[in-house]
Amino acid sequence: MEQDFKEIARAVVVEVLELEPGVVGDGDDFFDDLGGDSLQKLSIIDAFERRIGIRFDESEGHLMNTVDSMARTASEHAKD
Repeated sequence: MEQDFKEIARAVVVEVLELEPGVVGDGDDFFDDLGGDSLQKLSIIDAFERRIGIRFDESEGHLMNTVDSMARTASEHAKD
């Protein structure tokens, strides 16, 4: 399941940041590595939530800065 979330998260990051699909690695930070800003991060999280049907707490959103962290957080919710 986590791999599915990774693929969805990566697709969202590529779309919002307007990047080529092969550029986004699992551990790439949205800010430091990919050049995103805080508004784009909010857009990434919002789009991810809509695609997977899970709403995250604001505190969780602050921790979701990579494809890995997005997928891990979504997987934890899916187990509940």
